[in-house]
Amino acid sequence: FSNKNSCCAHCLRGKMSAAPALKRQACLAQQLSGIVVVDFGHYVAGPLVGRLLADQGAEVIKIDPPDGPRWHSEANRTLNHGKHMMQLDLKTPAGLRQIRQLLARADVVIENFRPGVMTSLGLNLKELRQDWPRLVTVSLPGFASDDVEHAGLRAYEGIIAAVTGIFIDMGLDRTLEGYSPCYSALPQASVYAAVMASLAVVSALVARHASGVGDQIE
Repeated sequence: FSNKNSCCAHCLRGKMSAAPALKRQACLAQQLSGIVVVDFGHYVAGPLVGRLLADQGAEVIKIDPPDGPRWHSEANRTLNHGKHMMQLDLKTPAGLRQIRQLLARADVVIENFRPGVMTSLGLNLKELRQDWPRLVTVSLPGFASDDVEHAGLRAYEGIIAAVTGIFIDMGLDRTLEGYSPCYSALPQASVYAAVMASLAVVSALVARHASGVGDQIE
């Protein structure tokens, strides 16, 4: 968005219609070229947002603890495809200095910790946006930060499914056959959240292009 010679800016000026089909597809694939994303995500929801943005051409830098990802799964190969991987100890002054240097050139920050965890690490999102007003921050807690009853819960997929009724809404046939409640191994809540968050990020970047100011997405 900041590079007037980028493919995205080229398309916005109306020159895309004359391009051959293959060139048009390449243009769409790189529409977030030049956008830097710092991804603190873990498990499915957060990393999937980063993957979707990387697929659109963004430079995504995935931050993991010193001992590697919190979730040791082969799914990480898919969720972290196209990203730069970095291990930092955010509980040390050196780690905080390094991450702030990285955030100084970032456009987007992704995190899916419980509310308050980023603040406890010295990375209060509101303060980060004060330091860098163009920053777009994305939070994907399992429950809203103002949900007094549930905000502190570790919102694993099964917990979200139970609270939202997914276990008993797997289809009428299953209910009639006596299989309800029924557990689904599909991470439905995480995938839906990630898709909606990636759409919100692009919307926020478009709005920033006009206003010069980022946004907070939860």
